[in-house]
Amino acid sequence: MASNRSVFAAIWVVSAAVYAQSGLAGKWTGEEQSRGGTVPIVLQLSVNNSAVTGAVTVGENPTQAISEGKIDRNILTFKTATMLNGKEVPVLWEGEVQDNQLTLVRTIGTGGRKLPPIAMRRSK
Repeated sequence: MASNRSVFAAIWVVSAAVYAQSGLAGKWTGEEQSRGGTVPIVLQLSVNNSAVTGAVTVGENPTQAISEGKIDRNILTFKTATMLNGKEVPVLWEGEVQDNQLTLVRTIGTGGRKLPPIAMRRSK
């Protein structure tokens, strides 16, 4: 009986990981609050095994390709870059996928400041 539970638990973990990976692909939308008001954020993601590719658009800024994208179970990480004081600065995006919601936190610069979480929803 115990081995049946172990098998079921293993199947559930693998199924959850596969769902998180395949369920991540597609368009996600959200918004953040800034001094000037609400800024829309759009993610377009593709998944191949654990590798994630795609692009992100923040407000009226140019769309940027993501780099080093990966999904591990339900944790997504990828990088983009932004211009800050005339210099290109890396931005690390980290988040968790749960059903049709993706919560992301950005860290500006290496070991830099974390911005508030962004709740993203799958776009239809």
